[in-house]
Amino acid sequence: MHACRSRSTVSISFTLPQALRAQGLLKEAEHVESQSAETVLTPDECQLLGYLDKGKRKRKEKAGSLQWAYMAIARLGGFMDSKRTGIASWGALW
Repeated sequence: MHACRSRSTVSISFTLPQALRAQGLLKEAEHVESQSAETVLTPDECQLLGYLDKGKRKRKEKAGSLQWAYMAIARLGGFMDSKRTGIASWGALW
């Protein structure tokens, strides 16, 4: 059984790539985004997210990565990425 993760841990994991990009650390941001979503979500949560996001994933998003999980959760909250920034609001995420 997985230990409960705090919301702050999850939010830091999802917002860290944007902070790294803002500082010009592109390789580090890509490394964080490519990590498995199971570093912040349980396997059951990842499976459910994959089921709910089926057919909505964009090409650049590798299924099971942190980037995919971030965007999938944002899409569930109504995020459309109309400005093509890839940055969802807190309202869409929570």
